[in-house]
This record gives sequence, structure tokens and C-alpha cells, in this order.
Amino acid sequence: MISCRRYRIAGAVVLTALAACAGVERQGPPAVDDAVVHLLKDSLTLSLDLAERLATTRTDADGNPAPARLRWRSGDNAIALVDSAGMVTAVGLGRTWIEVSDTRHSDTAIVNTFLRFYSIHAGEDFTCALALGGQAACWGRSAFGSLGDGRRVDRGEPALVDGSRRFTTLSVGAGSACGLSVSLYCWGYNGVGQLGD
Repeated sequence: MISCRRYRIAGAVVLTALAACAGVERQGPPAVDDAVVHLLKDSLTLSLDLAERLATTRTDADGNPAPARLRWRSGDNAIALVDSAGMVTAVGLGRTWIEVSDTRHSDTAIVNTFLRFYSIHAGEDFTCALALGGQAACWGRSAFGSLGDGRRVDRGEPALVDGSRRFTTLSVGAGSACGLSVSLYCWGYNGVGQLGD
């Protein structure tokens, strides 16, 4: 309990009216939001071009729902995109993470993406396959750019050929390959002009 006191300042008597004298309870610091945000899944596995919503909860210390505005972000937008409702779409091959957060807490889920292949074609040092969605992917040796991903880096995992392009058929040779898209598209070794450019 805080008591009222009289203070003598410059010869005058001043009554200091404290909050306790007026019967007003003193307010403490504002309460800290102790709600926790939590994803219901810690991982997703998505076929390219498919989407799935990541469900989340936000609860207070007593376990009661505590709604709030949540922010979503992807670790790599070239592999998976996420919208403001937590809908995750696989747009590239690989592995990344999706994070949901409020102002103080966050939770993360791992996303792995893959392709469903229906035809496979082997070259001399590399292999290409055609996926159900029309995407082509290659893996193996890429000394001449034979994987079609614009780099000359050998890969043990499939690399998408020209990202957004869709194919209906593939043909693979010793160091080069061609696919039928809207038009003919070829990549790889071009020592004797086999790419047709």
C-alpha cells in the first residue's frame, strides 16, 4: 500500500496525490503475447505443379485459440511458392522450407518436390525422362550442357530442362537431346551441328 505524504517545497506545502490515495490501482506493464504458432505438419512432399495448404494453429498459454495475422515465406521461391493462406505450390525440383510467423514466434516445415516420370531415355553419360506434366528432366554428366538446365555441372539428381517448357516426346543421343515442345528444342553437344541451330 502506498501512503500519502506531505512534502515541503520552497516553503509551500504540497500534497502529493498518488494513485493509491485516489483509490486507483496502479497498472503494470502491458501483458506480453505468449501465444505460440504451430504448423500441423513438419514436412510436405509435392509433385511439381501441385499444391497443398499447410494448416496452422495459434494458441495461448492455456491452449485456447489466439487468432492473429500470420506471415508466410519460402526459403527458395524457385522450388516452392507459398501464399498468404499457407497454400504451397511446387514450382521447381529440390528441397526447401516454408515458415509461418506472427510478431514473436515462428514454425517451419520442410518441402521436398519431385516429378512423376512416364518415359526414360538414356544417353551415353546422362539420362533424361519425361514427366506426367510434360516437364523434361536430365541427370548425369553435363560436360556439353547435355542436362539442358543451362549449366555444365554434373548432377546425380534430375535437373529440369529449360524450367517452364513442356514436352510431348524426347529423343536422347550420345551427348545431346531433343524434345518436341511447341517447336523442336535441342540441347547438349553440338560438334557436328546436331542441335540444328
